[in-house]
Amino acid sequence: MSERARASLGRREEPVFLFDGDCASCTGAAAWVVEHLERPARALPWQQVELSDLGLSREEAERRVWWLEPDGRRYHSERAIAQALMACGNPWRALGRLIGVRGIERVAEWVYRGVARVRGRLPGPTPAMRRPGRGRPTGASGRGRERPRSPRAPLRRRRDAAGGS
Repeated sequence: MSERARASLGRREEPVFLFDGDCASCTGAAAWVVEHLERPARALPWQQVELSDLGLSREEAERRVWWLEPDGRRYHSERAIAQALMACGNPWRALGRLIGVRGIERVAEWVYRGVARVRGRLPGPTPAMRRPGRGRPTGASGRGRERPRSPRAPLRRRRDAAGGS
């Protein structure tokens, strides 16, 4: 990740889970990931990030979920899901590792592509997450019931004052 990208997301040490904020199922999955994280990380809708600063195109962001490490490593699709799961506690960490096992990785890729293909038919979209002045991203469909969501600040795992999770 470039210095400019780090600056656009603020100086940080935690990874970023980049998802489609106009997709209700994607937003729900990102919230689930944040809720289960054992280490600090941020989940951000791609519509609220300057993608060029991250070295990503709009098409790449529309088509895939991304896990971006502060050291510049980037993972997409099922590998991003695996990285997110590995940042969670067990049993999710074990599941994330399992996704990378030869043979299982192909099944995970098949499942990810299948879900990505129909995500527009899943409940949604979430118009509150769209950037002002921008049209509906091409990856979102108008199908499904409209489900209003309140605009959220970037999802972030918070620890209570006692240091618990």
